[in-house]
Amino acid sequence: MTAPTLRQLFDQQDGRCWFCTDPMTYRARGHKPNGASKEHLLPKSLGGRGTKANLVAACRRCNALKANMTEGVFRQRYPNVEAIRSA
Repeated sequence: MTAPTLRQLFDQQDGRCWFCTDPMTYRARGHKPNGASKEHLLPKSLGGRGTKANLVAACRRCNALKANMTEGVFRQRYPNVEAIRSA
């Protein structure tokens, strides 16, 4: 089984961040503040794998905030992630 590409994740989520639901941009190369990136729900550092069930597309801001937290810990720490996105 192959890991989904960023493009596949981006399309499955209608171009919206998994965490804050903000619209993202897709660029195969280069970085944009609201650009899409692959994010592991269970971080690789905690044993997460690059599987379809464990990968989502996240905006760079949420990806950086989440760091190596699990999705549950991230959502507990940032219950109003939608408010953080514009900070």
